[in-house]
Amino acid sequence: MDQEKDNIHPIELIKESFVLWSRYFWSLTGIYLIILPIVLLNIFFSLQKNSNWLFILMQTVLFFVGLIVIIWVQIALIVTVLNLTKEKVISIGEVLRETRIHFWRYLGTTFLISLFLVLFVFLLSMGMGFIYYFLSQNSSLWVNVLVLLAMTGIFVSFLVFYGIRWSVSNIACVAENLSPLAAIKRSYQLVSKKVNSVIGVWVLLFCFIFLLGIMQTIFVLRSGGFVRGAVNDILQFLIGMISLQLWIVISVKLFTALHSENNRKLNEQTTEAQEVV
Repeated sequence: MDQEKDNIHPIELIKESFVLWSRYFWSLTGIYLIILPIVLLNIFFSLQKNSNWLFILMQTVLFFVGLIVIIWVQIALIVTVLNLTKEKVISIGEVLRETRIHFWRYLGTTFLISLFLVLFVFLLSMGMGFIYYFLSQNSSLWVNVLVLLAMTGIFVSFLVFYGIRWSVSNIACVAENLSPLAAIKRSYQLVSKKVNSVIGVWVLLFCFIFLLGIMQTIFVLRSGGFVRGAVNDILQFLIGMISLQLWIVISVKLFTALHSENNRKLNEQTTEAQEVV
């Protein structure tokens, strides 16, 4: 059992992901640059001081168009990385075709996870608010603080519990052509067997992105005037590009590892059952 838990090593998986990402960086960047016109338009609108209804409408339309483009780019990157992990070269036409096929299921999966989390946060916040209100009526300050900390811990624990287990839902949706609900269930099933390894992978990725954020802050603070705003926009774009590419590469590698482990375990169980018979 202990050996099985060590089959997915977070550090090794991250290293393999960085190797794959660096090898195909320019190919992935070419796909990501589809977002660039949206980013430039957003910067243009942010510099304007117009507040009439037409300007606001254009910003609103740009926002929703940007969301669609970002989702399209995410799917295209996932399709590309899934093929690259199999050492299969895929043409731009094939990427666009597969992206179109998966678009609505991917959008549904993203929406369903967001809806579940929003409803969960809302209901849990309401429940915790009522509990805290009744418990704090006749309690001392220290008791109130302890109750608040305990409830915050429960709140965060539930979010982490489901957030981790649903973390490869979008990859499952594309890789296995699953419906939104089936993709969420598949992610839960795969991750539940390797929770510690998955947490280790996401913690390492978060630390790297956090380090990029610190570097961005340092560069921006060392700039001045109008240059500071330009440097901040450029760095945000670059960090967003690197973060999204790495998130998708690591997610695909993680899903592939979880999928392989699940199949290996099923094969072992089948072999054991046949030996018993």
